[in-house]
Amino acid sequence: MQEHFEEGGHRADALRIWEAKAAWWDALMGDEGNEFHRCVVGPPAERLLALTRGERVLDIACGSGQMARRLAALGADIMGVDAARTFVERAQARAAALGPDVAARLHFQVMDVTDAAQLATLGGGAFDAALSTMALMDIADIAPLFTAVAHLLKPGGRFVVVTTHPVLHHGDSARAATLIERDGTLRVEYSLKLWGYRTPRAEKGVGAPGEPEPHWYFHRALADLLAPAFAAGLVMDALEEPIYPTGAANHFYSFGNYPEFPPTLAFRLRRLPMPETQHGA
Repeated sequence: MQEHFEEGGHRADALRIWEAKAAWWDALMGDEGNEFHRCVVGPPAERLLALTRGERVLDIACGSGQMARRLAALGADIMGVDAARTFVERAQARAAALGPDVAARLHFQVMDVTDAAQLATLGGGAFDAALSTMALMDIADIAPLFTAVAHLLKPGGRFVVVTTHPVLHHGDSARAATLIERDGTLRVEYSLKLWGYRTPRAEKGVGAPGEPEPHWYFHRALADLLAPAFAAGLVMDALEEPIYPTGAANHFYSFGNYPEFPPTLAFRLRRLPMPETQHGA
């Protein structure tokens, strides 16, 4: 059931659901993430972060920490926060199983990312970069998050977001496969059907087949997604629309059959003012 929502609506239920199924999602994602993460989430996140060894990075809604572990292996010092205690406990356990050099760069904390005051306790200007992968569409109120990130980043620090594509993939969209005849030959044509976009709405949906229960998705048009970031003083300087590899298609409606329609949107924001060395870059 779809509902028009105000920012912050369904917050308590959304947090309850993710706590209830965090262990199931940890098992699904494993140490390195599932195929979707490896194809269209992790690679653009790494490109846009462009990490330098020793940088301090905040991983927002970190889940069980698969992205945090990858960035720590690249030499970053990671603080991962998530509202689900089970996610944080699983992330800590997986970090402890790594070699001491990597594990020492991983830190996790239970924190509600819809609460700017909680996030602010991490320290103003404490981070070189922040990251959120496949989480904004699950968060009931994103304005406090952007406000907090602008406070937490160093001047010129970047915030990289990977989320479901707000235009092409949401509750009012569907993947379609049509059998057509052209020049005496039958072929399947893959397309998208959209019957809504601009109106913000919340609905429960399945994140992965077999999960214990569906969770809330909060659809925001692109303008509504970015407005609180710009209001917080963040500016965008990079954007990608990752394509699912065609060879990775493993079922009829796999994203791999729809190479013209990216399933995710990846973008980078920066905190103003920029350092003098970056002016005009």
